Amino acid sequence: MTAFGCLEPKKGIYYHKECVNSHQCILFHLLVTSTLWGYVMGKKILIGLILTLLSVGLMTKSEAAIVSTGDLGITGVSDSAGNVEVELNAVTPSNSFSATLDIKFGLYNSPDVDVNVYFNGSLAGNFVANQAYFPNPQYITFDVTGMLIDGLNLISFSKGSSSEGDYIIGQVDLTYSSVPIPSTIILLGIGVLGISRFSRKEGISNLR
Repeated sequence: MTAFGCLEPKKGIYYHKECVNSHQCILFHLLVTSTLWGYVMGKKILIGLILTLLSVGLMTKSEAAIVSTGDLGITGVSDSAGNVEVELNAVTPSNSFSATLDIKFGLYNSPDVDVNVYFNGSLAGNFVANQAYFPNPQYITFDVTGMLIDGLNLISFSKGSSSEGDYIIGQVDLTYSSVPIPSTIILLGIGVLGISRFSRKEGISNLR
């Protein structure tokens, strides 16, 4: 597989294959289109088109990021009211891409505990702590796509009213995608500016 992820070598010729990464596929096709237009319109416009379309392709691809509480140890044991709260800092998250919350938990004191999970005040789901955290913790993942905020995100745990036991939150990991970096947007601006200036010069020369 090539760096683009869309081409596969066959007898010295590259051909299109089902893409393993849709963003890479978009980027490849944009570059091919810009190259063809460059040959048609002239070499001067080629650079502007490549910069513009390359930046558009890059802007559709976000950077994956993971933030974690690390091992909370016994500090993650539910308080007297049955609650646990942690905060995770998400930097420029994109709510257009998927985000997941991975939780390591377990039972601290019997009986079993029904726990509700809230992400920034919205219910993300629930789980039942029915297995001793030491030495066999439990794991669960929640989809929190569209629920992130830029900065500290509050994850709250509260046990059901009928639950009498205690639970422990051992670790919480948040996986999300960040928005495109500013340099990509700058690249887009440079490409558009180059095409605009070339078109203006071409228009003036034609009038002469």
